[in-house]
Parts: sequence; structure tokens; C-alpha cells
Amino acid sequence: MKRISLILIMGPAIAMFSCQNLEQKENNSAINKEVSSQSEQENILYKEVMAIHDEVMPLMGDLMAMNKKIKSQDSTSQEATELSIYLEEANESMMNWMRKFNPNIENMTHEETMNYLEEEKKKIMQVREKMLSGHDKASAFLEAEQ
Repeated sequence: MKRISLILIMGPAIAMFSCQNLEQKENNSAINKEVSSQSEQENILYKEVMAIHDEVMPLMGDLMAMNKKIKSQDSTSQEATELSIYLEEANESMMNWMRKFNPNIENMTHEETMNYLEEEKKKIMQVREKMLSGHDKASAFLEAEQ
């Protein structure tokens, strides 16, 4: 009789505890998935920013070599002077972006991280456009001079 009473009392208590424990595990699992998803979003955006940087970074050397060539071939024309300034500005825009870019995003909230990386993506896209434009202009100028 004591066993039956014990089972009748303990049975519902164990069932209730198990259900609460299962709910807590499900909640923890959902939170972990959300954190993982946020981390993945941040990682993807960070990689996009760095891919743009890595795409145009090698152009810095090309731009400076072209600029040197332009200056040595034609240092008097207005077009050469303006192009030289443009190439130096394109190079400096990459240098400024690299100096200011902060890859330490661990202490930021997800929202802060995403906002920061979105802004940095816009900035590096502008740098990219300026560098590619400068490269195209310098290539055309040097071809016309030959």
C-alpha cells in the first residue's frame, strides 16, 4: 500500500519535472540556434567585407606603379596631373579604410556588429570603385601615350 501511495504521489511529480526539463531544453536549443544564426550572419557579412578588400588590395601596387609612369612620361599636362592626384587619392582611401577598420567585433551586440559591418561594406565598396576607376583611367591614359 505504501508503494502504491508513493507511486501515486511521485509519478505526477516526476512527470511534471520531466516536462519542465524538456521545455527548458527546447528553449535552450532555440536560443543556441538563434545565437548560432546571428554568429553566422556576422561571419558572412565580415567575409563579404574582407572579400571586397582582398579583391582590390593588390591594385594598390599597380596604381602606384602607373602613377609613377604617368609622372615620368608627362608631368606637365593638366590631364596627367589630375590623374596622378586621383590615383593618389584612391590609394589613400584604401590606406584610410584599413587604418580605421576594426576587426574586433566580439564585444559588440549582434545589432551593433551588423550595423558596423554594413557601414564598412559601403565604405570599402566606395574604395573599390575609386581604385577600379583609377586603374581603368590610368590604363587608358598610358595606352594613349604610347
